[in-house]
Amino acid sequence: MKKMTVFIIVLGCLSVFMLGGCADRGAVLESDYYVQIHGKAEKNENKDNYVYNLEGYNEKGKKKMVSFFVEKPYQEGDIVRVPRSHDGYTGEPEAIKSDKLPEKIKGRFNLKK
Repeated sequence: MKKMTVFIIVLGCLSVFMLGGCADRGAVLESDYYVQIHGKAEKNENKDNYVYNLEGYNEKGKKKMVSFFVEKPYQEGDIVRVPRSHDGYTGEPEAIKSDKLPEKIKGRFNLKK
């Protein structure tokens, strides 16, 4: 009986640790996507912002359609980092310089030399 009690306590502790580790799953599944601005942003109806729908790449080179909102449109050719999580867009897009791009995906963008 004592062994069974110890087993249940150990199993309970392991379950708590495992569930606690999964609670912050966004930290594991977050990924920044990098896009290059092509064309004009669409004006969002009934709002004072603009919408972009562009192909982007994460630091591993995975391609994905990225949608995000901004208050002011970017310039043609700007490179923008868009923070995303497992459930979609989560942060403010940020224009970056080409030297901030991950090395693995630099070849996917039309970079000015």
